[in-house]
Amino acid sequence: MNKLRGFSLLEVIIAMAIVGLVLGTVFGLFAGSKRLAFKATDSIDNILFLRAAINMGQLLEEADYPKYPERIAQESTLRVDKLLEPPKHLKDKMQLGLEPYVWIDQSKEMEWVGIRWKKLDVVH
Repeated sequence: MNKLRGFSLLEVIIAMAIVGLVLGTVFGLFAGSKRLAFKATDSIDNILFLRAAINMGQLLEEADYPKYPERIAQESTLRVDKLLEPPKHLKDKMQLGLEPYVWIDQSKEMEWVGIRWKKLDVVH
């Protein structure tokens, strides 16, 4: 007698449930990583803009160039400290010093610490 063997309905339902759980987990991980990538892109854009603004402000000696977006201006502060190594003699036509700064973003509760060149006043 030729007896055909196959899967029972219960086995097929359990296999489909396991495959569904695995696929749901994998797609959930992909969606989470995509959300993180978009968040990271926004943060990097903000950091690049703020870095460019700080650099241009230093070069043009205008602290608010280019104009910060209103949201960033309201939620961020720039704190500067004393020069790292003040020059001993201010005789040259132009003197530069290294000034540490901290950029604080209150909305994200983040701080960026860095060092920038500062054009010093010349004493004749």
